[in-house]
Amino acid sequence: TRGGNEKQRGVSGGGRTRAAVASALVARRPLLFLDEPTSGLDAATALLLVRAWRRSAQRGMMVICSVHQPRSNIYSAFDSLLLLARGRTAYFGPTGAAIEHMRVAAGLHLPPLTNPADWLIDIVDAESDNATTQAGQAEATALSATVATFDLVSDFDSKSADDVKN
Repeated sequence: TRGGNEKQRGVSGGGRTRAAVASALVARRPLLFLDEPTSGLDAATALLLVRAWRRSAQRGMMVICSVHQPRSNIYSAFDSLLLLARGRTAYFGPTGAAIEHMRVAAGLHLPPLTNPADWLIDIVDAESDNATTQAGQAEATALSATVATFDLVSDFDSKSADDVKN
């Protein structure tokens, strides 16, 4: 099947994404940078890709990607997380420590049965629809005040990219 272009139909956008990622994985490049590679994919396919990237990272490849609205099992597959709030680092560190970090640093608590990725994005984005609710606005205000007072950055932030990879 052809990749396609503006004039001739070919594989889907998701198919092109998977082909580009597969090419990079087969070439065994030391760095794989992906900008929203799961967009347009169904949840099962997105999870399969994330698991493939994780295996590549475990073999020494550095995988960096932005992911839009990940499911909780996709979110938890990542080792490290960078959250930005109004252009400043709100959190940079182990993905598994982000929730506790927000609790300690800003007094925020993950509500039961809530996707941690959605919750973290809501509290760092004061403009989101969820942040306009009374509870969401209080969380956004608490986080904004904390960011203004000091950077919500773990010790992980001071490490170089080489330290992060190793």
